[in-house]
Amino acid sequence: MTYQERFYRDEFSTDRFKSFSFAVEESDLWIGVDNGSFCASMNEFCRDKVVKLRNDIKNYIKTYPEFKTSLEPLSVDNNMPGFAKDMIIAGNRANVGPMAAIAGYFAGFLGRQMLEKYEISEMVIENGGDIFVKVKDQLSVLIYAGESYFSGKVGVKVPPGIYGICTSAGTVGHSYSQGNADGVMVVCRDITLADAFATSFANNIKNRDDVASLISLAKTKKEVLSCLAIYQDKIGACGEFEVVFSEGDGSQNGPGFGVFV
Repeated sequence: MTYQERFYRDEFSTDRFKSFSFAVEESDLWIGVDNGSFCASMNEFCRDKVVKLRNDIKNYIKTYPEFKTSLEPLSVDNNMPGFAKDMIIAGNRANVGPMAAIAGYFAGFLGRQMLEKYEISEMVIENGGDIFVKVKDQLSVLIYAGESYFSGKVGVKVPPGIYGICTSAGTVGHSYSQGNADGVMVVCRDITLADAFATSFANNIKNRDDVASLISLAKTKKEVLSCLAIYQDKIGACGEFEVVFSEGDGSQNGPGFGVFV
């Protein structure tokens, strides 16, 4: 797999967040914490948690290969480890396989571990375009959507709280998609669920006429707080979060996101 530069990380407010990043195999994470809460030990703590989680998942796949390969929902077994249950449940709700939610699960797992270990006022954890956020003040999040005119120009205003904000696409990025969307952003309170829905929704967009039907579908999902869908020059949006616009030039390569105050 070739490395993809995470250009959108440059968009974060350095006045609001102090950050660090690291990569463990395919996991490439950026963590931003408010300056007052930042602690030097956070980097090593996060890396150790990611290494352990990756090993746990790889060992589980050895005993249950279908967990990695299935593109369809799987049955939940009460004897499964917690990560497997969470990913399968999210995948089942969105009608996709469990691995569709893996990037979001990693970000959410790390976010929960960080909040248990440290006193943190605000935090953003990004894993390949999927982000876990805990914010005290509103945060605007832009979607980068490949070559679309709307790339880097539109997003949502996230209110105070804890959320998962995930992006999937069929035209850009290394993740598998059955659709042709330039970008689909989904916001849920649970980031694993947001990742699964983003993948599922992006699968449904094959042409510009599918944008409207996808937004209609998103409206029926009670867990989806907000959704943006982009196909070339067509965009659809729904949900309770305010849609925001920026003067970006749309030249970035996605999928990903940008965050600004």
